[in-house]
Amino acid sequence: MNKAILLVSFGVSFPETRAKTIDAIEAIVREKYPEYTVMTAYTSEMIRRKLSKSGLEIPNTTLALQALAAQGIESVAIQPTHLIPGDEYHKMRRQIEKERANFKQIKIGAPLMYAPEDYRRLAEVINEVYPRGKDEALVLMGHGTGHPINAAYPALDYEFKILGHTNIYVGTVEGYPEVEDVLAYLKEGNYKKVNIAPLLLVAGDHAQNDMADPDDPESWLNIIKDAGYEAEAIVRGLGEYDGIRQMYLDHLEVIL
Repeated sequence: MNKAILLVSFGVSFPETRAKTIDAIEAIVREKYPEYTVMTAYTSEMIRRKLSKSGLEIPNTTLALQALAAQGIESVAIQPTHLIPGDEYHKMRRQIEKERANFKQIKIGAPLMYAPEDYRRLAEVINEVYPRGKDEALVLMGHGTGHPINAAYPALDYEFKILGHTNIYVGTVEGYPEVEDVLAYLKEGNYKKVNIAPLLLVAGDHAQNDMADPDDPESWLNIIKDAGYEAEAIVRGLGEYDGIRQMYLDHLEVIL
């Protein structure tokens, strides 16, 4: 049976971070599963349009599945690289269901944070890749969402605390906790320096602008500096780290 793996991401328009994250994960999957046709799709139509204007055509989930069906693919394993099962993840699933009849089999993998054990594993990976001194804290900036799964962010924050990593804090740009909530918790510690890193697959617009822009007074970097801390922004997407990539690969392995 002709088989394919479809990797579905929100997408990113910054080529440097795309190469280090989404493209890197695709390359690993191609190398590990040479017997499969491998394709990438983006769920963000805004990013797809932006890339199209620059000459790069990335299909959405619907177009990718239609292309695979036209190639005679009968079985598709779909692995999202979304962090949470939020709006973009469910949009992907709706598009999948409309194309399901064209295949003998479609299986869908879990996003990064899905089962309780995912939160613990993610917390352990992040703790390892961001070493901190005794007077340093780590603030993770996630996207946030109006979807009920926004609860994933405070849940991850709690996971850090029960593992004993009390100097790691989670905030969001468009959900809860907000940066003001994070600042309130930072005041409870005796920190001199705060490192800020994106809780995002890619270091795209949110990471480079909302988080790390030194010229924007409303960037998290400057907000935390203005609160009296030495602050440093680490502009690396989660998809650059081997431990995170392995989590996605393990989710994919479950459905193959």
